[in-house]
Amino acid sequence: MSVLILNKKPKPSKKKMVEVRAVKDPKRIELDARRTLKQITEPIQEELELIIQGMRDKSPKQIGDELERTRQNADFRISIIAEDLATKWVQGVNLYNRQEMMKILRGALGIDIGAIVDEQLKRDLQVLIMENASYIKSIPDYLIGNVAKRVMQHFKGEPLPENRTLRQQIKEEFKVSDGRAKVLARDQTAKMNTSLTQKRQEQLGIEWYVWKTVEDEHVVGTPGGKYPKGTKLHRNHYIMQDKVCKWADPTVYSDDGGKTWKKRLQEMPQNAPGQDIMCRCRAAPYIDIEKLKVKWSE
Repeated sequence: MSVLILNKKPKPSKKKMVEVRAVKDPKRIELDARRTLKQITEPIQEELELIIQGMRDKSPKQIGDELERTRQNADFRISIIAEDLATKWVQGVNLYNRQEMMKILRGALGIDIGAIVDEQLKRDLQVLIMENASYIKSIPDYLIGNVAKRVMQHFKGEPLPENRTLRQQIKEEFKVSDGRAKVLARDQTAKMNTSLTQKRQEQLGIEWYVWKTVEDEHVVGTPGGKYPKGTKLHRNHYIMQDKVCKWADPTVYSDDGGKTWKKRLQEMPQNAPGQDIMCRCRAAPYIDIEKLKVKWSE
């Protein structure tokens, strides 16, 4: 049964291949995830504050035992809700990604893919849920572990960073934990969106994409920007702007719309846009219109 519906006659084009806009990251979902993670960390921080306040009359062992009980209790509480929170997070990104992909194809090409086979994505969605549940579950160990380390340094008489008092250092650990949660919300939301974009494009028969940066000073490799020499992890994203790439083979790119393929240079990223940590680059579908019509009209 055909799932291709022409809502309007596509504008005539001499180009066989057409670039359409990329699916942006869902900022509302990212903010929701950030708020959720904050709601998880705040009660733990409050419990830790109380332990630190009552340290004066307790031995190192007593404090260590209290920290361990706090960790175990937090682990238990979060383990109960982690999968549900991760499921809501992943499903939100998935729904957004599907709607945006449909909207992009409909608006740019007059094509309405009425039945993207989400059945094929079930396994991928489950993997994303379990992955993000594990990140959520790691929150107590990370936060309480860092606090415990500083408490033990204090008991041993070791200086804390920048000669802070223990109370000051614990507040710094809370800031680090909050920052990590913020990065986690943004990074994982982007990675999920990128992963689902790739899966859906490949399902639809879209084999190529155009690499798009946000074109600001934070793009890794930008001359005169924050990271002009690139980084060991990201390498150089600046030079990938407008290059055509293949989903199936991330080791090559094209400067001429896919006519001539080249092996990537040493300074170029090895991952697709959005897959490196905190990467804001996106993959704009690069479509063979006639081939897509044939595929979905069969």
